[in-house]
Amino acid sequence: MKISVLQIRITLFILLPAYLLLVAGCGQPESVIQPENEPQMEETVETGLSYGDTVIQSSMTDAINLNPVICTDSYSRAICTKVYGSLVRFNASLEIEAYLADTWEMTPDCRSVTFRLKQGVHWEDGPELTADDVKFTYDKLLDPAVKSPRRQRFAFIRTVEIIDSHEIRFDFTMPFSTAICRFIMSIMPRHIFEHENFNENDYNNHPVGIGPFKFIRWDKGEQIVLEANKECYCGRPFVDSYIVRVVPDQTVLFQYLLKGDLDVTALNGDQYLKQASDQEFTRRFNIYRYNAGTGYSFIAYNTRNEMFQKDVRKALSMAIDADAILKEIYYGLGRRVTGPFASSSSDYDSTLKPLPYSTIEAALLLSKSGWVDSDHDGVLEREGRKFSLVFSCSGGSRISRLLVDRICGYWRNIGIRTTVEVEEWSSLLNRTKTGNFDVLTMSFDTECDPDQSLIWHSSNIPDPAHGSEGMNYAGYKNPEVDALWMEARATLDREKKTAIYHRIHQLIYDDQPFTFLFSIDTIYAVDKRICGIKPAPAGIFHNLSYWYVPKDRQKH
Repeated sequence: MKISVLQIRITLFILLPAYLLLVAGCGQPESVIQPENEPQMEETVETGLSYGDTVIQSSMTDAINLNPVICTDSYSRAICTKVYGSLVRFNASLEIEAYLADTWEMTPDCRSVTFRLKQGVHWEDGPELTADDVKFTYDKLLDPAVKSPRRQRFAFIRTVEIIDSHEIRFDFTMPFSTAICRFIMSIMPRHIFEHENFNENDYNNHPVGIGPFKFIRWDKGEQIVLEANKECYCGRPFVDSYIVRVVPDQTVLFQYLLKGDLDVTALNGDQYLKQASDQEFTRRFNIYRYNAGTGYSFIAYNTRNEMFQKDVRKALSMAIDADAILKEIYYGLGRRVTGPFASSSSDYDSTLKPLPYSTIEAALLLSKSGWVDSDHDGVLEREGRKFSLVFSCSGGSRISRLLVDRICGYWRNIGIRTTVEVEEWSSLLNRTKTGNFDVLTMSFDTECDPDQSLIWHSSNIPDPAHGSEGMNYAGYKNPEVDALWMEARATLDREKKTAIYHRIHQLIYDDQPFTFLFSIDTIYAVDKRICGIKPAPAGIFHNLSYWYVPKDRQKH
């Protein structure tokens, strides 16, 4: 018997208990806002909700590429999800629901899934969405000639077969019980891309989509302007336009917010606790603070470099007083993490505690690896080579620089010479692709998918010379971990799958290719003229199409 989305609602194994608060000031939250059902578009006239106006959100970094198949960064993907659409998506409660698909059916052995597309869904330039577009998208994802960092993420797909114009089947190479969340992938318009160079297509910078917003223009380094898609099959958004404005300096960003040049912006802990608590600010802005536990920050060691052996990586981790950093730089607005899974999920092994801060133990591990200060100049050496490393990070964020400087200070205390290299986001990403770095700091979002093999399987180590665009930036290799990822995919029993994930967590924790740092609270300030925000486990942007500004408060 097949399992149909018409018969049951499929909920992810890791449905997360998010904590989403509407806060008036810097103290305890005044109230917890419970998720509410989204209003239906047809209720607009009855409830008096208003169309019109513009919402302006800040971003500290510009997008890089607006082709969702080949883009490599979260900033680009955030734009793509507003312009394009996927077969399925997460709803407000982080449950999988149909989106461009009308239904889906997965076989009981989890070796195949069939999607039936919605009828009458059209690209913004006119043609109807068909199974040809879906097949085209996944063919490109799997095409070695296409520079997609997600190819290995879809390597489980054996064949893609069009049944008719609105029905398509995917057969897998193995049982894959959590495969459905892999289909949260934006579908591309075949008629736009099929006759051009996919990697270098002009439409990678000005997409033609199918989603709630239409792309208007991209002023590189300044802003991306989107407009409500009034012909969207699910109804047009209430706001006329949505602008993402690039403001790389967080101090300037906050001033723009106060001046009214921004409507939505993320706050750091310093701004949240010290600047967003006065009466005038709370009169003008709502503050939303939450931590769904899906993301984490980390320090990545280039394990291709023989200097970063296992004991050395462990020593570097133990030399950092991460608790002090969390308290002093992030004001305690977050929690420590120890591994690659969503920290609120059952897949995360909560029995594993962060490595203790111990400069003595760190020094012993380094000495065991041959690193000693034999000439007493304050810098460790081995076989005549000084322990010197370059720490790469993205510029723009004062908090990020404080983090890096603090970590470098801890490492200098144990005899490691450090140099900080601050780069543009795109340059830092290029380093991850080429492996041209010593140490870097970034953050990942698990995207509610327990299968993180794209980051941790050795087949996903980036290798541009051979066309590999994987996301295993640390160059991490562990044959047992590789095998366990594949075993987890084929395991249908939930308890057994969780045990496998816990074993993966343990092995990665022991190897320390990353120093896992924190899952930091997300904090947004939103102008109070914007209504319709429905906080939920998915955050606040899940119902962006339903945000509206009352007529008497519109200013654009």
